[in-house]
Amino acid sequence: MTAQRPDPRPVSLPPAREDVFPGGLLADPLTARLAREEPLTWWNPAATDAAQGLAASGVDPAIVDDAAARLERFRPWIAATFPDTAAAGGLIESPLQEASAWQDAAGVRSGRVLLKRDDILPVSGSVKARGGVHEVLQYAESLAVAHGLLPDPGPGPTTGWDSTADADSTLGPGPMKNPDPDSDAGAGLAPVVAPALPAHRPSSGGAAAPGLSAGVAVGAADGPDEAARTGAARPTDGTASRTVDCTAFSSAPLRALMAEHRVVVGSTGNLGLSIGIISAALGLQATVHMSTHAQQWKKDLLRSRGVEVVEHSTDYTEAVAAGRRAAEHDDAVHFVDDEHSLSLFAGYAVAGARVARQLADQGIAVDQDHPLYVYLPCGIGGAPGGVAYGLAREFGDAVRCVFVEPTQAPCMLLGLHTGLHDGISVAELGLTTRTLADGLAVGRPSGFVGRAMQGLIAGCVTASDEQMTDQVKALYATEGMVVEPSAAAALESILRVAGDAARGGSPESAGVRVPEGATHLAWLTGGGMLPADVRARYLH
Repeated sequence: MTAQRPDPRPVSLPPAREDVFPGGLLADPLTARLAREEPLTWWNPAATDAAQGLAASGVDPAIVDDAAARLERFRPWIAATFPDTAAAGGLIESPLQEASAWQDAAGVRSGRVLLKRDDILPVSGSVKARGGVHEVLQYAESLAVAHGLLPDPGPGPTTGWDSTADADSTLGPGPMKNPDPDSDAGAGLAPVVAPALPAHRPSSGGAAAPGLSAGVAVGAADGPDEAARTGAARPTDGTASRTVDCTAFSSAPLRALMAEHRVVVGSTGNLGLSIGIISAALGLQATVHMSTHAQQWKKDLLRSRGVEVVEHSTDYTEAVAAGRRAAEHDDAVHFVDDEHSLSLFAGYAVAGARVARQLADQGIAVDQDHPLYVYLPCGIGGAPGGVAYGLAREFGDAVRCVFVEPTQAPCMLLGLHTGLHDGISVAELGLTTRTLADGLAVGRPSGFVGRAMQGLIAGCVTASDEQMTDQVKALYATEGMVVEPSAAAALESILRVAGDAARGGSPESAGVRVPEGATHLAWLTGGGMLPADVRARYLH
């Protein structure tokens, strides 16, 4: 039976936005189709070559190396804390596997289809374990260093913003320019003020707390043999000469310090799971602000881990705003800002180098004759934006990243198309964000991601709830796995770009030629923690 979309709640339309399009938003053919909830495929006219897009993003690539080094340092602690990572030595990573049965059924006649299995990513069963875990670890590490319980792992980027980039570039990170409706490039980029994690003042001086064992902090004098013996990880980005034993986060002094601090986040679901689970494991207090429309099982799971869940009758954007307000003016609270966080972005971007290694290990070439098409479900944009950035660093012009959104919440497409980014909401089209793909139920995109990544996003696809649940069933029937509707949206994108649907004569399919040697990678963003009754509901 075809899944039914929840009844939309009524909305009141703001002014017609005649400042964007003469005659208003609905006078533009694309926005009119979005307002009618039509599934569509859009190719980005502002897409550039990778070198220009990366330079114009204004993101310092060193923040990705810093994130990779931090995740490496924490591997011994992660392995000891999360049994599902022990076999991999604390590496939070997912497999890359063929989907030949699904490919045959979908009518993808050439190339190959791969699945990036973040639905079974350790810790929280979704792509959000990449960015969410990284930001909380960075916060915990900064607290430990500030209180003298760990040595400083070394200098690293603070904002990740390249202030020396050419401010006169069309897409460069100079002062923000007003959108030019006659320009394919859209809005100029503004410098992103992405705050570093706050400095924290030790409550009792900088000395290590009594009872901290001498083996907790491994200094440079201990040398590589000691680092190997203790499992301490040495940073791989060249920013520090000391090794740091992050298993110290299981010690009583650090647990006591963590218990005095709180992490707050606004979430549609999966980010809240990753933040809540990793915070609780470290001993941090955690509060997750969520919409009442978010999946109940996710709220229940968080509460079972001791996480405070605050529900809001409004949408995701208000949940984020409420979280931000709750964290203001309190040095003991860290707010994870899903809209602007470079720490989240960097954690997601680490995936680029890891996918490159996985493809190389499988002997899969990625070049101009064998491009890599990556289909990324998109909510506010942080996860797909970070992953796309990391992939562009690795593969350059040989990778094309396609974002996919629900027809009820095409916020990134709307922001890119109008050039307004976070200055416009899908509510202005009469859309409600009510969708089964709760992780993608976002009405206003990240302005940081939209501006930084506008040259690196090849295009966007919108999919209905029915199409997403059809792909949930198709994946189960062909490959025997169950994912969330939001993850299955990536499969609908492949069907649209390279499968039977692409040959159906739709006007969008004429906008791109997919080489026969292409690899199509569907990023399955979540579903590994689905309760049995929810799985059954999606399948039947």
